[in-house]
Amino acid sequence: MADQQWRTLRDLISDLTAGDRPVEFFQLVRLIGQLRALLDEGSAGRPADRTAGDRGVRFRAAIRGAFLPASTVPRNGKPVDEEDPEEIVTTFMALAGSQGVLPPQYTALILERLRDGDTTLRDYLDVFHHRLMTLLVRGWEKYRPFVDYERTANHAADDDDPTSRHDDTFTRCLRRLVGLASHSRPHGFDENILLYYAGVFGNHRRSAMALENVLGDVLGCTVQIEQFFPRRTRLLPEHRWRLNSSPNGAPRLGHGVLLGESVHVTQTSFLIRIGPLGLDRFREHLPGGLQFEPLNRLVRHFVGFEFVFEVRPMLAPDEVPGFRLSGDEGEGTRLGWESWLGTERMRDAPVDDVRFVVRT
Repeated sequence: MADQQWRTLRDLISDLTAGDRPVEFFQLVRLIGQLRALLDEGSAGRPADRTAGDRGVRFRAAIRGAFLPASTVPRNGKPVDEEDPEEIVTTFMALAGSQGVLPPQYTALILERLRDGDTTLRDYLDVFHHRLMTLLVRGWEKYRPFVDYERTANHAADDDDPTSRHDDTFTRCLRRLVGLASHSRPHGFDENILLYYAGVFGNHRRSAMALENVLGDVLGCTVQIEQFFPRRTRLLPEHRWRLNSSPNGAPRLGHGVLLGESVHVTQTSFLIRIGPLGLDRFREHLPGGLQFEPLNRLVRHFVGFEFVFEVRPMLAPDEVPGFRLSGDEGEGTRLGWESWLGTERMRDAPVDDVRFVVRT
């Protein structure tokens, strides 16, 4: 894969710099930096601290007496994969030339010496020009987070670790915004979900509509949130009412009397409806499925630990399976999860009687 990327970038850079067409300066530097990163994946030092020359680029000013329309001029045909830095001849921010800051006499002197084969003065001024262009590129990269993101991805030591693969400045800021430490990752789901929705997870006032939109986008299906969903909560034995159990006298009806071992509450629970789904995707949201645990952990990360929620995946009416017995594990119909009697009567509306309560 890396060899294919290297060949694609090499051919692209050769095509861009060999002709007479205008080339966008910053994009050319960016492509060359990516190519050099593939050629030298083991280079030391943080990318942000490296100069343009360390990234395989050497800037030189185009000394001409006339104004040039493009920001760069065609290179001298040197192969891109040489060990020497790639040379970019720029037409702006030069010390000499038609757009230079030095008096025209310097341009005339440089051109005269170049005709005699003497490049000493031009090379001397290019030392300062290279440094100036390097600072310009650094300023351009500073306010474009995708550049640092690409560079740190190319210099990652472990491709299986998302934290090391995207350890750039912008990603670290997003991690702090959503409450993740620099080298920690959420358990049970992809941290890129948190980073993509950093504006939502970074806001302490999280609404049901925001959760509905996030889940619908992540799962790729219709998701509905029903707030204040009623449920029964069991009371501890010491909180249950008994005759003559009040130390302050007999409680009054409607004020201190509770009948039974549970109470009806709505303020700390909500319902998540998912679907309608096909049978294969429906099974993914059952316990042990691919989406069951990641979904529960993502919702728990969003709402915290004070809420109890119920997940109710809905099966499309034409996807209801027939009841089937089997001695092989995972082949038969699972009672209570995907088993129905008389499936013909269910084909008018989605089946939503499978539910799972998530408390912790």
